[in-house]
Amino acid sequence: MSTTIENIVLRAAADVPDTGKDDQGVYVGIIEKDRVKEYGSSADAGAKEDFAYKTFIKDGKVTRNLEVPADKLDRSKEYVAVSWLAHGLLNDSRYLGQADIAVTPAQWDAVFGGVEVKPGNGDLQWGIFGRFVNYIENFAGGKVQVLGAASRSGNMFVFPQVKGGDWNAQSQTGTVPYAGGVSFEAHQGALQLSILDPKIKITGPKAAVMTATVNGKVQPLVDIDLSRATKSTGKNGEVTWKKATATLRAESVVAFQNYPAGEKFDDVSFTVGAGKDGGTTTPVPPTKPVVKPKPQPNQKPIGTSNSQQAGSLSWGISAGFKDYVTGRIAKGAISTNGVGSSGGAYTFPQADGGSWDAKAQTGSVQFSGVVTFTGHKGLLTESFANPVVNVTSATSGTITAGGRTFGLNLGAASKTVGANGEVTWSGVPVNGVISGGGSSGSGAAGGGSFGVDPLSFTVGAPSRVQYGSTTKTEQKAARVAAPTPPATTGIRVITPADKIVPGGEIEFAAPGFEVDERDILVVLYSDPIVLDDKAGANSFGEVRWIGTLPDDIEPGEHTITLQGSTDAGAIIKVVEKAKKKAKPVIEQDAVEASAQPQQTAAVVADLTNGPVWMWWVGAGALIALAGAMGAMVVNQRRNSANATVDTGTSR
Repeated sequence: MSTTIENIVLRAAADVPDTGKDDQGVYVGIIEKDRVKEYGSSADAGAKEDFAYKTFIKDGKVTRNLEVPADKLDRSKEYVAVSWLAHGLLNDSRYLGQADIAVTPAQWDAVFGGVEVKPGNGDLQWGIFGRFVNYIENFAGGKVQVLGAASRSGNMFVFPQVKGGDWNAQSQTGTVPYAGGVSFEAHQGALQLSILDPKIKITGPKAAVMTATVNGKVQPLVDIDLSRATKSTGKNGEVTWKKATATLRAESVVAFQNYPAGEKFDDVSFTVGAGKDGGTTTPVPPTKPVVKPKPQPNQKPIGTSNSQQAGSLSWGISAGFKDYVTGRIAKGAISTNGVGSSGGAYTFPQADGGSWDAKAQTGSVQFSGVVTFTGHKGLLTESFANPVVNVTSATSGTITAGGRTFGLNLGAASKTVGANGEVTWSGVPVNGVISGGGSSGSGAAGGGSFGVDPLSFTVGAPSRVQYGSTTKTEQKAARVAAPTPPATTGIRVITPADKIVPGGEIEFAAPGFEVDERDILVVLYSDPIVLDDKAGANSFGEVRWIGTLPDDIEPGEHTITLQGSTDAGAIIKVVEKAKKKAKPVIEQDAVEASAQPQQTAAVVADLTNGPVWMWWVGAGALIALAGAMGAMVVNQRRNSANATVDTGTSR
């Protein structure tokens, strides 16, 4: 038994043995492979059968063409061609043989049409801004929630793709929508941010933009650089980009607490595939900010009942955190109430209370006063109020202030005991960090984690000292140019290359600075030359500068930079000025000398053809002309000398 298929027609060839019986022919049928034995009693197991009379059987072989209606076939099943002798149903005694029917996918498609291949589900995986998330959850006493269809796995937020958009699979461009959201809340409701239903618009092979509903407004969120991503295509056509670089858009600077435009956010990974049914994500109802009462220092004792030295705590808290708060990022202030200041440290007077054991020199001691740090337009508020030092042993202890507790390494400090039992520890290392929650870096340039300053304290009598209130605002220290170029990229030079000459004008622009930032340095290298210390950024954080290069700058490669909250630069090539063609210089005496013979020759030439008497008239004229010319030469020389003197004195 053998089979071949042409289009949707089956040609079955059967070998008919000589049985010696009075057989009139054979049957050939198309039957489901696993139901051949059922066909004798269940006709629905077969899709088609045909009969070949004995006269069609030649040399023991017969071929029949069987056309099976589409409604009798199921592409999920396998079929065989079976032959059996006539004058009976298909059974073991009449069975002749069978052959598998191999139907290709293309042949099935010809019958039923192509099978739609659905791509896998798409999604967006993004950590958003890890430092910001860390600040909210670990330092600002806040919370991060996923909303709607979004989910969270560790530091990654996952947004499923939903139906809609205008994705073009052929050009691999268009907008792809994702569902779900993330909300951030901290500082008892003073900081609130929600990001809902992001959409990614792929504009080309290298670039995309993510938009989202940010605090109720649809706006661009980050630019996505696809050129740095790993791209792959799934077996069903879904397209994935992994670890594409994302940077903050200017439109979302305010929502992210004035992080500068161009700030690097977490890398984005997303898949464009099949979208699920979805709708608009419902935001979390905003929390009404809680206005915290200003902490007040503990009541100072009126006097003391012994002659012990008054106790106090001298602690700068964190120099780095102070610089950050009063710097150009947080733009904040430091206020004190009931706290003194000396040598960069705050002085907290000892207060009543505590559980100090004078004999064991262990226990707790309370100090009074409040130091409050505010920044980011009031979104950052940290108070260190009424510190309590707890000495647990000769080598260790803790300090607690404003809900924060830090470890004290008393074993590394210097300890002295006064005549009246007061105990002083000096230079005590403090374990722990304080977070600024700003951009990358430390100090005034960023808001990472800041080390805590060492402290000194004396446990004695409650203090009678009374301190007032102070406030320190944003620093205005002048920037200092770096000794070498801090950056060689980030500046776009607008002036044509052939126009960058010594003493010439240069124009350039650079994004990524703080919104409305001021006092940005424009510095030219190799030798650092400050061209401007008052450059400024616009409302989108872009600096555009036009100025003049020094006249004495050497032609060749130089680096122009901008130095502010961030740094940008560009390597420029200064070319020589085009030399102007010099006008020929003719000596005055030579002009005068050449003029005289020409004029004389002209007169003589005119007289050669006249009568004799004209010679005498001409001679007289020549004498007069010579006198006049002599007078003109004298006057010219005098005028020339005067002009030279005047020019020299006017310079």
